[in-house]
Amino acid sequence: LPWRPIYDLYIDVVYKRNARCLDGANIRTAVLSAKELFPLSATQEILDEIRPLIDVWNDYAMEKFVSLFSAFVPLKMSHAEHAKYGAALWFEEMWYFYNFVEMNSSWETRIQHIFSAITEYCPGYIDWTPKLTIIFSKLLRTLNLSVRRSKVAVGDGAGMGSETSGAEWIVWMLGGENKSAHECFERLIECVESYLHPLHEGVHTPTLQSFLDSLVAEMVARVRTERVRMKTRNKVDCAVLSKKLLYCSVLAVNPKRKPSFYVSKIFSTIPLISHCLL
Repeated sequence: LPWRPIYDLYIDVVYKRNARCLDGANIRTAVLSAKELFPLSATQEILDEIRPLIDVWNDYAMEKFVSLFSAFVPLKMSHAEHAKYGAALWFEEMWYFYNFVEMNSSWETRIQHIFSAITEYCPGYIDWTPKLTIIFSKLLRTLNLSVRRSKVAVGDGAGMGSETSGAEWIVWMLGGENKSAHECFERLIECVESYLHPLHEGVHTPTLQSFLDSLVAEMVARVRTERVRMKTRNKVDCAVLSKKLLYCSVLAVNPKRKPSFYVSKIFSTIPLISHCLL
């Protein structure tokens, strides 16, 4: 499927006059579904088209670049295809932008979505081990943890949204021979444990509940993908989540859900979290 016609239509609707009065959100949804049918050569062609937008000092230009990247660049490839036509062409560049930007939710969150997606669609292709410190530090800042008796939030202001892709990213990083990601995951859970206590309820509480909800829901989805579905995408045996690691992950999260039942406002995610962990 050629990418240029739908790209030109998307640009016209979202960034130009939109003479046809079409809904940009619907077109973006169509693009996200159709880009799996783009030829392998489309990745380089799309990158050549949108790279002139790059300007790290211009938030509008970078937001447009990252938005077009996340919409059009195909991510569902095999390891061999990514090495020749996919992530090998852009990963180091996107990681530089992710590492460069600080406290910028306008396009940093979209890059996080991209990394989360490639980790899910092609598990084991990227070795995140050398980057775990940066990743988990940034993920911790998305949780809007508050200090000074819940009066001041410490974070990047993203909250309620970026923590969802962050949870998915964590789940799909787990597995394989290297246990570094799981160790960082356990440390992250220990860091937020005290913030889940009813005495520390604050503006961070909904974000933490959403994070835990996304974490256990994605864990269930991964188990179904790797062990239940007959047809699965790019299943890599060495990256499959082992029973031991799954058990350790449940042990890490399960005790943290109990204080949630005693907060002043019961969130709809709490029963779901409990159900998934049982």
